[in-house]
Amino acid sequence: MKSKTTIILVLTFLGTMLLAPGCIMEDKIIELVLTNSTCGDFSHDDDSADFVDDATVILGDELDEILEENDASREDIVDILIVRAHYEVTDFADPGHDWTISGLITVERTLPSPDGPEILVNYTPQSIRAALDTRTPVNLNSNGIRLIDDAIDIYRTTEQTVELIFRIENESISPPIEPGERITFNWTACIILQVLVEMEFEVPDPF
Repeated sequence: MKSKTTIILVLTFLGTMLLAPGCIMEDKIIELVLTNSTCGDFSHDDDSADFVDDATVILGDELDEILEENDASREDIVDILIVRAHYEVTDFADPGHDWTISGLITVERTLPSPDGPEILVNYTPQSIRAALDTRTPVNLNSNGIRLIDDAIDIYRTTEQTVELIFRIENESISPPIEPGERITFNWTACIILQVLVEMEFEVPDPF
């Protein structure tokens, strides 16, 4: 899995005040929103319409990484929210025609205790060419969201390893794969999390 982090600082003040002579500083609790994009990469090369591809993520490792990057800790977390998701075909061995695929992306917790699998995304139908180098937003199924939210709660309240498996279960391809053909492409599926943390900073007192 890959992760990418950006920060939104929910407090604005003039930078010039930091340089003002005799400026009085005081400690303030500031809320930060850390936006984390966690992606599973899937590679497919098959001659069948019914295929299954897996990607595994250790949820704690992903979240600890974005906290460490921003000098925060689990104790600073106020909330973790699932905000959106998308997938994208990153490479396609084009045989001279398109394929339309239909199926599911499921999520399953394997550690510290099993849960699921639950349906997270229905991709029905999806043109491979249309998804090439294009982020396609998807609606998340409530059962899959519930499983991930439960995994986040385990991460926040225990020191246990939380492992999730994201699984693509393709069910049909149109047109049918002809003898001697193979459907070969790479794609990535991403879930965007917002991690709200409260941290203490020294800032200028304007009064």
